[in-house]
Amino acid sequence: MKKILAGLSIMVLTALSVGCADLKPTDGGAKGKAESVRAARESSMQKVWAGKSYDELQESLGKPELTMSIPRYGWPPSEAILYGMDSASGCIDAFLVVHGGEEGSTVLNYFCR
Repeated sequence: MKKILAGLSIMVLTALSVGCADLKPTDGGAKGKAESVRAARESSMQKVWAGKSYDELQESLGKPELTMSIPRYGWPPSEAILYGMDSASGCIDAFLVVHGGEEGSTVLNYFCR
């Protein structure tokens, strides 16, 4: 009886593993395309703005819609700077700006939110 149960168990486990192995993830359709567009914007904006001055950012994009201080104990003061939504990508443009230092206020990172 034990041999029969062991054999059945192996057969069931094998059938389950083979059945599950045939499942393939989908590309996500429209959701996958939207994520790709957002990732492309984040990458290109990061390349453009990382290391630029906050003054240059404001000259190009204007006054931000929202600024939030970020407590960073032991680090220079910094802020999250948010602009409106980019209609093409759906990104809310957000920047991390670090204040102080020899160069003044500098854009450290861009984030698509």
